[in-house]
Amino acid sequence: LRGLLQLRPPPSPSFLLPPLLSPPLLLPSFSRAHKRDPPLRLSCHIHRCSQRQRTHLQSETAHLPFSLFMRSCLALHLIMLRPLSGSARSRSLSSLLAASVVLLLLVAHTSAHTSAHTSAHTSATASADKQKTFDQSAWQEVLDTYLHLGTSISDIPLYAVDYEQLRRGDDDDALHDYLSALKSVDLSQYSDDEQLAVLMNAYNAFAVEMVRSHPCKMLFGKICWPITSIRSISGFFTAVWDLKAGNIGGTEYSLDEVETNGRAFTDPRIHACVVCASVSCPNLQPFAFTGSDVEHQKNQSMINFLANTKKGLKLDEDTNTLTLSSIFLWYQSDFETFEFPTLNNGKPFGSVLSFVMAFCPDDVLTYLEAHEDDIKLEYFDYNWHLNALAATGPPSTYT
Repeated sequence: LRGLLQLRPPPSPSFLLPPLLSPPLLLPSFSRAHKRDPPLRLSCHIHRCSQRQRTHLQSETAHLPFSLFMRSCLALHLIMLRPLSGSARSRSLSSLLAASVVLLLLVAHTSAHTSAHTSAHTSATASADKQKTFDQSAWQEVLDTYLHLGTSISDIPLYAVDYEQLRRGDDDDALHDYLSALKSVDLSQYSDDEQLAVLMNAYNAFAVEMVRSHPCKMLFGKICWPITSIRSISGFFTAVWDLKAGNIGGTEYSLDEVETNGRAFTDPRIHACVVCASVSCPNLQPFAFTGSDVEHQKNQSMINFLANTKKGLKLDEDTNTLTLSSIFLWYQSDFETFEFPTLNNGKPFGSVLSFVMAFCPDDVLTYLEAHEDDIKLEYFDYNWHLNALAATGPPSTYT
């Protein structure tokens, strides 16, 4: 075929076949000079075009329909098959067959190149999207301003929220800004870690907003009685967990729905990160969860929860009893069966005790390792009183 190739000027764009080799770019020429060529020559042009020209040609021709390619091939055949004699006709047919094979191979190459380019572009775009982060600064401002550490209610140490201050004047601007930002978030554009961070922060922000916006509850249609528990917000037929609490990405969600979406990531540590505005809930942490630090933050939240001997974990060596939060009873299957890549080598823990041993204080772990088979599990009564600063009023426990 090398002897059949003849250098030609660039062809008219209206007759271009799909891009073939680039660089150099092999483009058949169908100029009028073809009629003066010897009958056995396939006239082609090897053109080292600029990157800008090459990009333009590829964008203009990469998606030509297959029928246009067939018409171009037919035109090539008709031009080459002029009346010839004897051996010349035989040589012409052989050259034509070879040229056709080359064209087909080059078209296959072009299709593969285009597909690979498209796939690479799509992957690069998806990868760039997954590196996006959601701005959690407004929620962090709420925590910095209204969360108070080192407090206690009913002798239970906790981090308390100043809901009263949050209700006053313009002090809730940061919370309002964060809730507004959640309305436009598209979780599909973020990595799994970033999505989970958004969901956990959203749950906590929705719970805080639920309490802030419901300072009291109407009784007998006349008296607005101050609420002492988030459960007081419940309707006559609907629990507070099922009431619409906030908007994420244009859709209204209840607290239960947000938690369910978070649990779909199959990480049991989420139960130490979502806070239902109650004393016996895990502490509302003084940091906003972020995709880049969420792994460490989940560990810290669970360690903090199990270090609290009044609501997280308490070991009684005299009776060989381990008392845990009721959360470990209510969500027992999550702690036993959830599989997460960074926990227990990606395998389920199999039991609540095995999970607890991964995050409990060192002295407790030492005892549990020596008496694991004999440990009895019990659970704290759950205190549903608001995790509110200077809260008073309700009994210490609820059932």
